[in-house]
Amino acid sequence: MKKKVILGLLAVFVIAGAVGAFSSGNKKGETTAAPPASGQASVTTTTAGAPDQTTPQPATTAAPKTTAAPTTTEEKTTEAKEIFKNLELKDSGWYLANDKWLMYYVVLHNPNEKTVVELPTFRITARDANGALLGTDDMTISIVYPGQDFVFGTQAFAVDEMPSRVEFEIREIKSDYKLKDISAVKEFLPLEVVNVAVRSGNLLGEIKNPNDYSLGTAVIVAIMKNADGDIIAIENTYVNDIQADGLTPFSTSVWLKEEPASIECFANKWP
Repeated sequence: MKKKVILGLLAVFVIAGAVGAFSSGNKKGETTAAPPASGQASVTTTTAGAPDQTTPQPATTAAPKTTAAPTTTEEKTTEAKEIFKNLELKDSGWYLANDKWLMYYVVLHNPNEKTVVELPTFRITARDANGALLGTDDMTISIVYPGQDFVFGTQAFAVDEMPSRVEFEIREIKSDYKLKDISAVKEFLPLEVVNVAVRSGNLLGEIKNPNDYSLGTAVIVAIMKNADGDIIAIENTYVNDIQADGLTPFSTSVWLKEEPASIECFANKWP
């Protein structure tokens, strides 16, 4: 009987020791590093996954910024700009009608390649032999296309003696609105005057319009000279409804002291 009691107590002690040993051990999957020896540096071990926040990470470099190229529109605008040159006085002439009225003509040329000039102005000034002013006037015409001429002539003003000289000055273009790029307007081919003659006191002719569109009005200027090359008449008139790609006839009365040896006749768009 005593042997059974002793054996039972021994079994209890064995079981209790085993349970204590199990509860004081690590959980499954965990390891504990042994404490470092004296003078040995501490080492932190990591497992695969997110980086340990105590470990410094290499800095990342941002991609360099790019700069946008200039727009195509800006480039085209810059390239299309040309340095404007004022109109040129290509030719001029004058005479006195009835010993009183100053009659004149001018030929204005546009030397630009891309710029259309609208409403340009020129000045006529008459002076005597001493340079004293006999009269002056400003005249504005319609439009001069690149590389083309505009011939205009009419009566200027009355003078009380024969001028010693008559000056023609093309005024400076001060307003940009008078200048247009050729791409912003319709293409315009110069008008011609054909079949010119003087009959029964009338200047006759036809306006040839090579453009594929009609025009509201054209101004006609005729310069007549005698056999010596002197101007004997400068006439102008305005003709409406200029037909597209065709001929438009006109007639205007003239008064001549002598028969002209030559007649030059010009037509230009107006206004």
